[in-house]
Amino acid sequence: MKTITAAIAIIEKEGQYLIAQRKPDDYLGLYWEFPGGKCEERETLEQCVVREIKEELGITIQIRAKGEILEARTPHRRVFLHSFYCSHLDGTPRALECHDFRWVKARQLLDYQFPPANQKLIHLLVEKEKNHLV
Repeated sequence: MKTITAAIAIIEKEGQYLIAQRKPDDYLGLYWEFPGGKCEERETLEQCVVREIKEELGITIQIRAKGEILEARTPHRRVFLHSFYCSHLDGTPRALECHDFRWVKARQLLDYQFPPANQKLIHLLVEKEKNHLV
C-alpha cells in the first residue's frame, strides 16, 4: 500500500474559512476540501502548504499553528493530511488549480461535500465556532 504525505491549510479570515473545490476530473471530483497538496522531495510540511496555496489559489499565507493529522485510506493508498491553521496575508484568491473556492463560516462547512477524512476537522471547527473559540 502506497503512503502519501500531504499538507492542508485551514485559512481563516474574519471568521470565515477558505475552501476549494476539486476539479471534475480529479479523484473525488467536485468535492470540497481545505486547500493543500502532496509534499515534494526534500520539502518540509510547512514549505509544502505555503507553496500549494500559492499554486492553487495565488495567495500568500502565514502559518499560525500546527493542527490535526488526519488519515485517509483507500484500497491502494494511505494518506496522512497534516493540517495547519493559517492567516491570509496577501493576494486575492483565484481558482488556478482548483475548480472553485469559497469563504464560509465553520457551520456552513457542513453544507458542502468533503472527503471523509475531513469530517473530524470540520466538526472541530464547528464546535470551536459554537463555543466562540475561533
